[in-house]
Parts: sequence; C-alpha cells; structure tokens
Amino acid sequence: MEMDNKKSRDNSHLDYQKKTLIRVIETPLDLSDREPLLLDDESMAKFLIEGYLVLKPSENELPGDFHSNIAAKTKELDFSTWEGNPGNNILPRLPELARVFETPTARGALTSVLGENYVMHSHRWAHINPPGFQDQKFHKDSFFGYKGPRNHRPVWVMLMYYPCEVTYDIGPTCIVPGSQYLSSKTMAHVQELPKNWEVKSKKMVCPAGSLVMIHYDLWHRGTKNKGDRDRFMFKFQFLRTQIPTEPTWDNKSENFPDTEGIKQIQMMYPNLTPLWNQMWNWMRGSPLKRIDPNTEDLKKLESDLFSTSKADDNEPISLRSACTLASIGTKESLEVLKRGATKGSENVARSAMLGICIAPLDREGSIKLALEVLRDADEDVARALSCFALGNIHIANKSSIDALIKASQDKSVGVRRTAVEAMGKLMGLGKEDLERILQALCLALNESHDDQVLYSASFSIGQLARSCFSAEVSLQAITKELVRLSLHSGNRYVRFFSLWALQQIPTVEAKDALLKILWNSRWCELTTSK
Repeated sequence: MEMDNKKSRDNSHLDYQKKTLIRVIETPLDLSDREPLLLDDESMAKFLIEGYLVLKPSENELPGDFHSNIAAKTKELDFSTWEGNPGNNILPRLPELARVFETPTARGALTSVLGENYVMHSHRWAHINPPGFQDQKFHKDSFFGYKGPRNHRPVWVMLMYYPCEVTYDIGPTCIVPGSQYLSSKTMAHVQELPKNWEVKSKKMVCPAGSLVMIHYDLWHRGTKNKGDRDRFMFKFQFLRTQIPTEPTWDNKSENFPDTEGIKQIQMMYPNLTPLWNQMWNWMRGSPLKRIDPNTEDLKKLESDLFSTSKADDNEPISLRSACTLASIGTKESLEVLKRGATKGSENVARSAMLGICIAPLDREGSIKLALEVLRDADEDVARALSCFALGNIHIANKSSIDALIKASQDKSVGVRRTAVEAMGKLMGLGKEDLERILQALCLALNESHDDQVLYSASFSIGQLARSCFSAEVSLQAITKELVRLSLHSGNRYVRFFSLWALQQIPTVEAKDALLKILWNSRWCELTTSK
C-alpha cells in the first residue's frame, strides 16, 4: 500500500497535465488516405486569368465545429506577451491548423497549381483584425524584405483560411482579380490601382471554413472592420519545387479552354491571351506554341513594349506585346525583345525577359538570346533578369551553366541572388553538370554573407537533390554547410530552406542531421508554466 501511495504522489503532476488548459481539438477523421480533389480545366483556367480561387472543404473533410473550435482556441492565445502574434509559430501553437491543408480539397488545389511535392513555406501569420481596424493600402506581399524578379508563372501561392464567417461589415480581405501579372516597380502601397489596368477589387465575403487561394503576386489589402467582432484569417504559403512535365490537375483539353464561362471571365480583364496560353502550355509540360507572324505589326508591338517606360498605367499593354512577340518567335520579333531587355527601363526589361522565357524557340536559341542580354546589358537589373530567364528556360547547355556559375560570384548582389535561384530550375542535368552546379551552390553557402543568396542557394540544392540518386555526386560538403546554417544562421528563412534541403538530400548523413536538429528544437504544445 505504501508503494502505491508513493507512486500516486510521484505521478501527481501527470494528473494535472491531463487537465491542462491547453485544449486539443479532436479531429477523428483520417484524411491522409483520401485522393486529392484535383481542379478541372475550367477552374485552372480561371486561376490563371484571375489569380484566385475560393475553396470550401466539405463537412466530410472538416466538421463545422472544427472551425469554431479553431477560432475559440485562437482567442485563448495571449497576443500581449513578449511573443506577441505567434507569426511563423502559429502552426505549433495551433497544430490542428495542419488538418486544413491535409483535406482533399486543399491538397487537390495545391497539387493542381503547384504540382506534386510542393512545400509549405515557414512564413505564416494569424491576421486577427479587431473592430476598428482601418483600411490598408493595396499591395503585393514582399519576399520578407528581399528583392528579386517576380515570377508570372504559378510557383508560389498563399492560402488564406477563414475559420469564421466573413461578412462585409467585419473587414473582409479585398483582392484585385487579374492583377497578379502586373508588378510595376514604382508602386508599392497605393490607395487605388491605375484605371488602365482594367481590374476591379473584390471583397472576400465567405462562409466559415473557407479557403482563398491566391497567386502570391495578386494585389490585395485588408479592409476596415466596422462590426463588433474580430475577423480571423490565417495566412499560409506554398511553393512549387518541380518544373512541370505533365498536367497535375484533371486536365482534358490540350488548349486553353474557350468555354462560354471562360470567355465571359476573359472579357472582364486586360487582354493577356498570349500570356494565358503560354502559361497553360507550361503547366501541361507542353511545347510552347507559335502564332502566325503575318497577323501582327512588329513596329506597333515594339512601341507597345516600350510604352511602360513612360507610365505604369501601360504595363498590361507592354506585357501583352512581350508575350505576342515571344509567341511569334521569329528572329525579328526576338530582336525587339532583346532591345527591350538591354535598352529599356526596368519595367520594359521585366516584360521583355518574361517574353524571352516563354519564346517557343529551340533550346539553343532561347539560351543564346538570354546569354546575349547577360553579355550586352549595361544595368545590373537587366543582367539579373537574364539569369532569371536562363533558369526559367529550364534546359541548360555548357554556355548557360558557365554563365550562371560565373554570375553566382558576380560583384552585384542582385545578380548573385538570381543566379543561384536560377540553378534550381534547370532540368536534365548530367552528372558532370550537376556536380559543377552543386559545387557552385556549396561555395555560395560557404562564402556569402547575404541571407537571400543563402536561402536561394539552399532552395536550389533541395530542388536538384532528387537528381542525386542517379548522379551519385558528392554531398558531404553541402550537408555540412546546410547543418551549419540550420543551427547558426540569424535568419529564420535561411534556417528553413537549409532544413528543407537536408530533407531532400538522399543520404543517411543528411537525414540523421535533420532529425537531430528537429528533435532538439521540438516544440511541445502541451507544456504550460505549471
């Protein structure tokens, strides 16, 4: 009896722990073995045009009380402590949120747009907008203070989760459909977008449990909360990690859909048909298609391309011209793009380099054009954009690999950042080329003091790591550098991408290092101060 009493006293703290105030939300449904609900052609086309989709997991995926429990548990968090808003730690604070992104609806939409093996970015935020919250200005989210060319292709999306019903009076998120391709340099946070952009804002009024998926570059803002209750929204981000080689949605049509529903949507936005068509083909892993050069006036297209030098209002015209010139694909039309990239303003160069990325040339021709821009451009911005193009052409040869390796050690930090990022987008590398690229990335990890170079190089290593199964390249030095950054970098995103890269590396050493780091830094959401 004495032993039993002693045992009871020794374990009394466990009884308290069972009654901890940390409330766990029961979610008995197992969603892991359910097939993702992929988007159909019309939904994919709508996303490429408008840059957003509203998703609603069914009751069979998440019961209604799940969402109300998330809101209730969020209210229990003390945002007034030193930690304030949990920010990137909102997921360990509310681990049940992960269930939202495991639903077939969410996985299906993310797989459709980003392909398989997409990754959740470590940047997260709990937007709790109280009554009295004021209107924000329209903006695109930054890359956490860092700079680089924005990719028109859907390689980065945000999912905004609303656990409570959002009505007009409590400050719904306001998005600008169709604005994701328009990224004028001179505009950051503005009250109104240019009228010539021909886009209109839309408030996301939606039922509890809704998800709004947006292209990362979609213009948006928070709006005034005129009601008497908080508006909850959780923002998560997801990245593509593989270049598409085939459709990852429920694709039936080889060409961009021309249904009546899609035609009606197209009429609401600037005419970017050449861009939409090429995006569709890229998402399908299909060859990019030419258009008849006899139907276009090259002088008019060149004038339109350079029109955005004078005013940001003209960006849709410049962008449409660049995509049309690319789709023509003749020597003359591509010379116009080259002039835009080397002689135009930053806005013109950005549109021109997008055109070079999507030009339906043979591989050598596309690479040659981007290399000429890298060689001939006077401005660092244009040279960085040429590295961006070399990566987004995806296919490399010795000349382009040499150029990117050299650019990764350039005196311009903007060029270095873009060069190491571009390396991760190269496909079909042989063992020797892969070894050279990885050595350059390892050197960047070892020598660079720029956080963006470090996390971009780490992300590129992770993207290329799957190729290392067959190439059998040496990864010991890379693993060592990634472990060092994961433990000692003062930048949270350098740490995240280093850990993700370790996860991708197909060696026992990398996996053991990753598990040790994560084990030692594990967060226990049940621990209290008691």
